[in-house]
Amino acid sequence: MADPRDPDPARFDAALIGGDLSRGEAAVSAAGGRVVARLGWGEALGPEGSGERRPVLVVEAEGADEIVLAQALPAIAEAAEAFRCAVVAAFDAVSIDVVAANLWGPRVELLCQPNPAERAAALSRAAVEPEPPAGVREGDDEAAGGFEAEPPSDADGDAELDAAAIRRAIRARRMRGSFFAPGLFSDPAWDMLLDLYAAEAEDMPVSVSSLCIASAVAPTTALRWIARLTEDGLLDRRPDATDRRRAFMALTEVARIGMRRYLVSLRRAGLAIG
Repeated sequence: MADPRDPDPARFDAALIGGDLSRGEAAVSAAGGRVVARLGWGEALGPEGSGERRPVLVVEAEGADEIVLAQALPAIAEAAEAFRCAVVAAFDAVSIDVVAANLWGPRVELLCQPNPAERAAALSRAAVEPEPPAGVREGDDEAAGGFEAEPPSDADGDAELDAAAIRRAIRARRMRGSFFAPGLFSDPAWDMLLDLYAAEAEDMPVSVSSLCIASAVAPTTALRWIARLTEDGLLDRRPDATDRRRAFMALTEVARIGMRRYLVSLRRAGLAIG
């Protein structure tokens, strides 16, 4: 990537991949980068770029068929990992699941129906963010959420999952939007944890797109939070073994124990779920 000592740190190389690449080209230009490759779906990726700089892979998937995406995205993900490239992918809301099932990681930014400013900002971030430290892997629970995944104690035995109570709490949280400005009480991380905990009690799988809806924020914001919670060891992404166009999200054991203990504490204190 660009030398951090460069007077213009936003400059970077970009390899565009997809069908209509015009919006990607405009975003790269707006972010101060240059296009070094233009590839269609299924074209082989190589170490495009010059010198020591690795290009940002810009995936233009808006309007693309999900079958095409399911076939092309795994190769893009493999190339990004092999060449240690950042990825910025733009796509439609209907493609959230197929994209999230195949493109994921600490250097992947997912943009659902982004505007030009969001595209340019994501590219600038991809160009300057450092690579993850060696040895850190997605899903590591070492310090997830700031606590360790200790086994539940006997005192937690009365923490039965009460999906109905959690769903009522979620509904109450949504009702605030009828009386106050939208987004005033936005708390997507907590909304997603509540939804996943209730879904676990109901034995219902939760797709990435469903979790985005549960977050009650814009899809791109929700995807950013999902990535953050996954990196923090609170969420686990599980691609569907029978359909690579979909991935499910679940609580990790760390998050599950934390939620259980929180609900036990509320119950003992006679408080409602917030």
